[in-house]
Amino acid sequence: MLYPIEAGGGRPSTSRAPRSSVGGWPAHAAGPRRLSPSRPEPHHPDQLTDQRSRYAMPCEVKDIKSFLLIAHRKDAKACRIKKSTRTTAKGVSTKVTKFKVRCSKYLYTLVLTDPEKAEKLRASLPPTLKVEDVDKEKSKKKA
Repeated sequence: MLYPIEAGGGRPSTSRAPRSSVGGWPAHAAGPRRLSPSRPEPHHPDQLTDQRSRYAMPCEVKDIKSFLLIAHRKDAKACRIKKSTRTTAKGVSTKVTKFKVRCSKYLYTLVLTDPEKAEKLRASLPPTLKVEDVDKEKSKKKA
């Protein structure tokens, strides 16, 4: 069966679908329908299979200033301060202070090796934030 060539050129469509401006093909034949950015395609590598595991991952903050901005946010609920020692590959132990701020979506962590900076940061935390010290003894009892 022969079909008349349309003004757009190319092979005409037999369906009554609206035609695109390119080649006289129907609009649905132009390509796959793209999903909205909030819902990526299922085979996308960045999408996780378990949605809860995406929110369970903590974020480490490297800068003190950005950590303070996070601590001053409205969704910041509590701050836990943990003092511990870290042993390097050379066998040298250093005192480390970890600040962990629980927000609505993520747990943000800042690691400081300088005890003076840690005390200054503790003093500059907002007064509305619930600050809790975590000892090694308490964490061992939980485990």
